[in-house]
Amino acid sequence: MGKGKVKTEQKSIINCLNDAKDEIASLADEMSEWRDNMEGTNLEYTSKYETVSESADTLEDQSSSLEDVISEIEEIKGFNLEKTTEVTLFQSKRPSRRDRLDMATTYLSAAKDELQDQVDEIREKVRQLEELDTLNQEQQKEKETLEESADNMEDQLNELDNIISELEGIEFPGMYG
Repeated sequence: MGKGKVKTEQKSIINCLNDAKDEIASLADEMSEWRDNMEGTNLEYTSKYETVSESADTLEDQSSSLEDVISEIEEIKGFNLEKTTEVTLFQSKRPSRRDRLDMATTYLSAAKDELQDQVDEIREKVRQLEELDTLNQEQQKEKETLEESADNMEDQLNELDNIISELEGIEFPGMYG
């Protein structure tokens, strides 16, 4: 990490997800372009090419997966994607690719944590409904709807966790070494 400062900002869940998606797509484009520029040269047969190529592939795959997850999350009822969360980031005047990827994974983690809090709140509502001696038809339907929403969101949060793990494993080679 170069020179910089730590900055805390308020950002909505959906903005965290979309900003991360945009940054990951940008990094995927950069790495793909770098790989393309190495093809057809002696560099194509080096370990650097291999690292660049693997990074590009992983970024492209995870960018696509993230788009799917965001679409699924937007469809799940009962979650406030406009709720703001506090995000603490390292910022520098000239962020490296690693800094930019770390920013994206920080956004994803913040969104995931905030959505998990909402899942926990829904699970608590379900638990309260289950404590009632008898449920009328409306309460039973509400309980089932809440459980389904929480289950669907947890599936997407697991996918988000997998994406974050894949992104954290990416290596960026130096430009000259």
